[in-house]
Amino acid sequence: KLLKITPRLLWGILLSMIASLLNLYLPLLVRHFINLKQFAWSGLSKKVLLLGGLILIGNLLVSSLSDYLISSEGDRQVRQLRLRLQKQVLRPPQKYFDQQISGNLTSRIINDVNVLRSFLTETIPAVVTGSLTILGTMLITFSLDWKLTLLMLLVFPIDGLVTVPLGKISEVIADQTQSSLAALTGVTSESIKQIKTVKLNKAEEDVFAKNAREINKLYRLSLKGDRIAAMIGPLQSMLSFCLIMAVVLYGTLRVKSGSLSTGTLGAFMMYFFQIIGPINNVALFYSDRKQMLGATRKISEIINETAEETAGKELAVAPGSSLLRLDQVSFAYQDLPVLEKVDLEARSGEKIALVGATGAGKTTLANVITRLYPVAAGRISLNGQASTDFSLEQWRGVFFDFI
Repeated sequence: KLLKITPRLLWGILLSMIASLLNLYLPLLVRHFINLKQFAWSGLSKKVLLLGGLILIGNLLVSSLSDYLISSEGDRQVRQLRLRLQKQVLRPPQKYFDQQISGNLTSRIINDVNVLRSFLTETIPAVVTGSLTILGTMLITFSLDWKLTLLMLLVFPIDGLVTVPLGKISEVIADQTQSSLAALTGVTSESIKQIKTVKLNKAEEDVFAKNAREINKLYRLSLKGDRIAAMIGPLQSMLSFCLIMAVVLYGTLRVKSGSLSTGTLGAFMMYFFQIIGPINNVALFYSDRKQMLGATRKISEIINETAEETAGKELAVAPGSSLLRLDQVSFAYQDLPVLEKVDLEARSGEKIALVGATGAGKTTLANVITRLYPVAAGRISLNGQASTDFSLEQWRGVFFDFI
């Protein structure tokens, strides 16, 4: 629901598929050129070279247009999603923000949306074109030499033995890293925003210790990810090298025996290198999708958060003669009572000072009057009319005019 497969994105993927098909034809041209009995500047060799050059130029143009269509569509959808989130994040009641760390929300809006963009513009096109490249390569190589193709196909199960278990571990680490990064963003922004309070209470060491815990947690997760990456890369390289050697050695024996042409062996090597990247992209789709779903859940929580109650009517309020009244008003933060049976009367033009220790409820009382928090019990009225009878927009406008 957050990501859309639009015509612009489909055109980009289609052009990317065309570029992949053009790439599939190049090894056949190389094979044909190598198998030429004469390498002189003959008519046939001219045609082969000219066709190869046209394919390379066409591939460059098609790939460039494809990349632009896909990336620009991703940017457009990210912009729309961020605008939607920015609008939505202003709607929930104050209680929702009290339970959140503002930096955490900021991280979700910025970093998690980037995860969705990466999945839309990189993972999906890579998997589609990669699958086409794998299928096309298999069909062409089977038509050239089925025995050499079967040997090349060993890359699938061997690569899977490496990437699947390690990919699952990477998925867990990536999800934990995303959450840790959001938490670090949250505590850092909160400590900076509240720096005056931190300094006045001499809490620098406590704040530093809290930030240091999140930094160290993110560092440990990064080290885990580094260890996995350090294992996957060299393992895949070693396995790919062994398979390349096996293909080369087997192909060389076939060439010497006369059952395989030199051009066909050269084409196989090109196809082998061409297929490694798509295989890895398809293998990593599962973990990329899981990471995307994790980011989607967090964003969906923000979008689906219940909006602040704004129901009410536009009521007439006579200027300069209003009476604000609180009757037995009570309020609690979760299970912690803050206001209990408060009575208060205030008329237009009066000045009333609220005096009390930190945490006594002065700010909470103002928040309750302005309907940032709903009262747990009691009644707030203006000129005898209950506060909830007013629309939220009018009530807050009247209140600030009143004070």
